[in-house]
Amino acid sequence: MTLQDMSDRSEGATAAQPAPAGILLAVYNGADGLPAQLDSIAAQDDPDWRLLVSDDGSHDDSDALIAAFAGRMQGRRVVRLTGPGQGAARNFLFLIRQWRAHLPPGSLMAFCDQDDVWLTDKLSRGRAALAAVLMVVIFRFAWEVTAYTWPEMMPTLPVTAAVYYIAVLLAAVHSVLHLGLLAWGGRDTWPSENPS
Repeated sequence: MTLQDMSDRSEGATAAQPAPAGILLAVYNGADGLPAQLDSIAAQDDPDWRLLVSDDGSHDDSDALIAAFAGRMQGRRVVRLTGPGQGAARNFLFLIRQWRAHLPPGSLMAFCDQDDVWLTDKLSRGRAALAAVLMVVIFRFAWEVTAYTWPEMMPTLPVTAAVYYIAVLLAAVHSVLHLGLLAWGGRDTWPSENPS
């Protein structure tokens, strides 16, 4: 792997900005449904995505439609791959194996059928739902550690440390509720502070 490859893989993945969502699209003779699906991907309210498309040997205009879409999406990375030619399941498995080579570490994986039409908030709601699940896991771990070690720690901890642990648990509950509402209601859950 060259330095340029490593730079390409890490672009966009910073502490302040999450890694892009990797959309895995397996295609075989999907020209009838592809235009609507590709348009619905382009219309996502979460603009940070990359598309990996694996054409499994289509005999229709699928490849031309994907090439035209890739040309329209100049600011986004659309990677076109040749599938294994062994059916939909093997084509998706092939995409999963290619994911690491074409997306930055930490990227989410979103599976996409050629005849789907996504709602505009599919990626943003999915990202929020996964973040909420992660916060639940972190909260559960923090709760277990605190609940089981509290009797041992309490006699040795000053009051400020006890307040700190309680504040951490309250912050975790707040984050879980916030992310859960965001996943449930989408980006319209809270109106923008700076309406355009």
